[in-house]
Amino acid sequence: MSGLTCLILSSLLVAYASAQCPSPWEPNTLYPGFCYYHYVFPVSWDTANTICQIFAGGDLASIDEFEEGTVIYDYWNRTAIDQSLGYWIGLTDIHDSGLGTRQWTDWTSLQGKTNWQGGQRPTDTSEDCVYVANEGDTDEERKQWRATSCTLVLKTFICERKLVIN
Repeated sequence: MSGLTCLILSSLLVAYASAQCPSPWEPNTLYPGFCYYHYVFPVSWDTANTICQIFAGGDLASIDEFEEGTVIYDYWNRTAIDQSLGYWIGLTDIHDSGLGTRQWTDWTSLQGKTNWQGGQRPTDTSEDCVYVANEGDTDEERKQWRATSCTLVLKTFICERKLVIN
């Protein structure tokens, strides 16, 4: 690597490390570069998605790794008023016209790692939107996903956005 390349990379790392999420957003301690905000008032998935994209400048939280799901769950668990509801995440098949192919609201595809309750992907085509259920006896069970209606069910939700480095 050239000296100039090393200098540029070093500068970016310093800027990245010193950047912070704006208050009241919470940083992702495991995957730096992302911030989360938990909206504690229950709304439909459609409303949650709109709030995250238009008002918060992000998306409903996407979970690409089990560990990332744990960071998000722990944050929700600390800030939830009513833990019986679970919370919306950004996984949906609402854009695929009933084909059953789910993707994240940030348009990334659902990788091979999933965390469906009962280990099986739901097949009901009316259940287009996904939430973390917070049901079960163990932490692993409480972090599992369930699908339901996007408009008839109300849940709290977590927005995710990339950390902006000035």
